[in-house]
Amino acid sequence: MAKVQYLDPIAYLSGRVSKKHSQVIYNHRSDTGANYTSMRGERTTEPQPAELAARAKFKVVHAAVNARIRNTDTLATDTLDFRKQSKYATFRGFIFAKAWALYDEQTKEVVWE
Repeated sequence: MAKVQYLDPIAYLSGRVSKKHSQVIYNHRSDTGANYTSMRGERTTEPQPAELAARAKFKVVHAAVNARIRNTDTLATDTLDFRKQSKYATFRGFIFAKAWALYDEQTKEVVWE
């Protein structure tokens, strides 16, 4: 016999639902019957210096990854290195991990070898 799978009237809901809730994300999967709900409140404290440093590091590494991927001179060697390894599933993830490890705390930039 065929299996009937009904579609939900609202499969995904995101955003502000009422004036009392700041942010609600609701997702119902028909195949598993699982509901995922999360409410996010606004931050009440200022970011710590370590958080600001991590954000700045991420911004610099992200820019270095984009520049490295667009660089045709290093693309061939990076592609070969990526194919030799099995830890990272995506090329961008591989380059990001490499850039994160090569980030210099003193100069606040990624120093490629």
